[in-house]
Amino acid sequence: MAQQLLADGRDNTLCLTLNRPGQRNALSYSLLQELRKELQSLVESSCRAVIICGNQHCFSAGADLNELTGTGEDMEMDLSISGVIDEIHRLPMATVALIEGACIGGAVDIALACDVRVANADACLQVPATRLGLLYNPQSIARMSKSFSRATLTRLFVYGERFDAAEAMKAGLITHLVERRSAAVTTARPDRRPGTASSLAARHTSDLLAALYGGDYDPEYWNALYRDILASPERRDAVVCARRNKSRT
Repeated sequence: MAQQLLADGRDNTLCLTLNRPGQRNALSYSLLQELRKELQSLVESSCRAVIICGNQHCFSAGADLNELTGTGEDMEMDLSISGVIDEIHRLPMATVALIEGACIGGAVDIALACDVRVANADACLQVPATRLGLLYNPQSIARMSKSFSRATLTRLFVYGERFDAAEAMKAGLITHLVERRSAAVTTARPDRRPGTASSLAARHTSDLLAALYGGDYDPEYWNALYRDILASPERRDAVVCARRNKSRT
């Protein structure tokens, strides 16, 4: 079995490459575990920068749908992603997300945790959580609300809007834009169509942002609601539908 994470160190820089090109570098539990362990080992490292990227001109398609159940057990996926983000924040050196092609769902969370986000002209970012009937991890959204505007997070999390590279640059989601396009982009671009979000998940996400920016955020309430939605029949049906649609592509 091929390594799911490639590590290449040179010139005081370590490049960590998500290496599941056949699955568009989707975040499996084992890949997230490998990434977290590699980041943990760098706390005492002498390298000056860490780069996270994806293989074959795609950053990552987000959480692996084949490992989601559509039940409350999926909280483990969010916890695994949060664990990677915690390790990124602990690192004493600069962290860089190098984004080519699609950067979706939890992969956006990981990219935004990095100090620098460099994207090429083919890059696009999207968090389609509400389309899967999901209130995205409230703790993650609360963290992002300190760095990004309410309008940007509404577009990203409530409407599940796809940001192309230029739009992401304007919104501050990426910090540097490289105009060069990849020789070959092997990932399908995410859907831009409006109106496909779960109305319940979208409404809760909008209310969460209102609470965060209005100074009325209660972590216990929102984490409890998040757990309830994870286990809801609506979300289970949305995950099953998404998995079915993925198998047809």
